[in-house]
Amino acid sequence: MIKNITLILFGTMFSFISFADTLHKLATQTEPSSNIAWTNKQLRFVDNGNIENGARLSKRLMCASCHGASGKAYTRNWPSLAGQRAKYTYKMLKDYQDGKRAQTRSATMMSYLVAELTEQDMADLAQFYASIKL
Repeated sequence: MIKNITLILFGTMFSFISFADTLHKLATQTEPSSNIAWTNKQLRFVDNGNIENGARLSKRLMCASCHGASGKAYTRNWPSLAGQRAKYTYKMLKDYQDGKRAQTRSATMMSYLVAELTEQDMADLAQFYASIKL
């Protein structure tokens, strides 16, 4: 019994130290976590994304292979994008493009896929997915 309690306490302490280390790293970053500045102009820009062009881009980039044909992912391994707020999707795409997302295998793949997209392309994709009913 005491051995089990000791293991639980050790695990909790280790988790707390790991969490504190992560918070420290985030607090001492020298660059912003995103390059997006949400000015009125930027907000309007994303709001005016072209849904039809976003649909074409989604097809050309084969987004459905991970995020589903209707924006609903086939598995929990990928996020569903249907009904997602356009500004959020735009920010995520921009963060992938700028290398601001954690570098996992999926983040690396997304960074590669969005590397050549223009800001207009990203706004169009974001509006396309926002237009799909969840």
